[in-house]
Amino acid sequence: MPHHDNVSYTAMITAYLKNNELRKAEKLFQTMPDRTIVAESAMIDGYAKAGLMDSAQKVFDAMIDTNVFSWTSLISGYFRDGQVAKACQLFDQMPAKNVVSWTTMVLGYARNGLIDQARSVFNQMPEKNTISWTAMMKSYVDNGRTDEALKLFHEMPQRNLYSWNTMISGCLDGLARNGFTKLAREYFDQMPNKDIAAWNAMITAYVDECLIVEASELFNLMTERNIVTWNAMIDGYARHRPDGEAMKHLILMLRSCIRPNETTMTSY
Repeated sequence: MPHHDNVSYTAMITAYLKNNELRKAEKLFQTMPDRTIVAESAMIDGYAKAGLMDSAQKVFDAMIDTNVFSWTSLISGYFRDGQVAKACQLFDQMPAKNVVSWTTMVLGYARNGLIDQARSVFNQMPEKNTISWTAMMKSYVDNGRTDEALKLFHEMPQRNLYSWNTMISGCLDGLARNGFTKLAREYFDQMPNKDIAAWNAMITAYVDECLIVEASELFNLMTERNIVTWNAMIDGYARHRPDGEAMKHLILMLRSCIRPNETTMTSY
C-alpha cells in the first residue's frame, strides 16, 4: 500500500463511511499509524449508525482527546440501540454541550417514545435553534400529540419564512400518518414557500388516504417533480385506479427524463 499521511487516511475513511462501506473504513482505520480526532469521531459515528455500539465505545475509550461530535455520535447510537440509561449517563458526563448535543437528547428520548422526557430536556436547553424547535414539534406529531406540536409552533420566537417551511415540511408526513390529513392540507396551503419535499409529503398523504383526485390536483399544480413525486402518483393509480393511469404516468415520467427506480417498478 502506498504511503498516506493522516489527511489522506482521514479523507479516505470519511469517504468510505459516506458510501456506507464501514468494513473498508474499519480496515483502513486499523492501519492508520497516528489516528486523528476527526478519523476517530467518524468511526464512532459509523459504528453507532450500524448499531455496533461495543466497537464505537472501544474507539471512544481509546481517544486521547474527544470532541462534541464524538460524544454526540455515541449518545445518538445508544439511543438508537434502545440503551436510554447509557445515553443519559454519557450526556451527564459530557464536558461541553452545544445545541446539537441537546437536540440529540430530544430526538433520542422521542425515538424511544419518551416524549415528556424529551420536552423536559428541550425546556432545559440554554440555546435553541430552528432545528431543535422542529425536532421537538416533529416528536409530538410522530407520537400523535398534534395539539402540543401546534401550540409549541406558535411559541416559537423565530417564526420566519425558513422556520415555518422547515416545521411544516418536517411534520406533514406525521400529521397525515396520524389521521390529520385535512389539518396537514390547511398548513400546507398556508406555507409561503413550498419546497418539493412538502409537495411530495402532501401528495403521498392523499394517496395513502385513497384520495387520488386530490393527489392528482396537487400533482398537476407542481412546477417541479422528482422521482418521489412520480412514484407516489404511479403507486396511487396502480392501487386505486385500475384504468391505465399508472402506465400513462410511467410513460410521462420517462418522457420527463426521470429514470424509474426499484420503488417505481414495485409500485407498478
